[in-house]
Amino acid sequence: MKKKVPAYNGTLRDHTIMCPYCISECSGIRIFGKRIKSIAFSTDVAIIKNINADAIIAVYPFTPQAAISQSIISISDVPVFVGVGGGLTGGKRSVRLALQAEHQGAYGVVVNAPIADEVITEIKRVVDIPVIATIASVHTDVRRKLKAGADILNVSGAAATASMVAEIRKEYPVPNAFAAYKKYLDQKYGGEEE
Repeated sequence: MKKKVPAYNGTLRDHTIMCPYCISECSGIRIFGKRIKSIAFSTDVAIIKNINADAIIAVYPFTPQAAISQSIISISDVPVFVGVGGGLTGGKRSVRLALQAEHQGAYGVVVNAPIADEVITEIKRVVDIPVIATIASVHTDVRRKLKAGADILNVSGAAATASMVAEIRKEYPVPNAFAAYKKYLDQKYGGEEE
């Protein structure tokens, strides 16, 4: 039976950008107890403030800066996943940016596709928020990214994204996609109760 949810839009906020309603049928992902079904990809604070997405992923083609992350996190009403480099910015700088992003309130950090696996491992060692690895090519070794400590995959292959997700899911079905993280929890805490 479909639930009928009362709604109020107001006059001044009636032009909010709405995510497609079919997203409500998706299972989503639960991070820190918050269920996330829709994620808007933006660094535009006007859009971030006027969209009904459950979370924001804020990555951009410039060197990551803590001031930009802080601005986006402070303006957003929903969880924010911020980019911490992986292309030109990497190594210790990405690790420091990830730790700072966690202190600023980010829900997770996003690393670019070319980031070294060792940097993912080091970021995971110092933060307690999800590390999201961007997969931009069918040639990326997903197993290595997960083994390095990536908790979530951000598949970003333009027109090939859907087929890339299908290929990844063949090897890592959705219930087991975060096997590396589960193994980490098992080792660190002796398992996690559902």
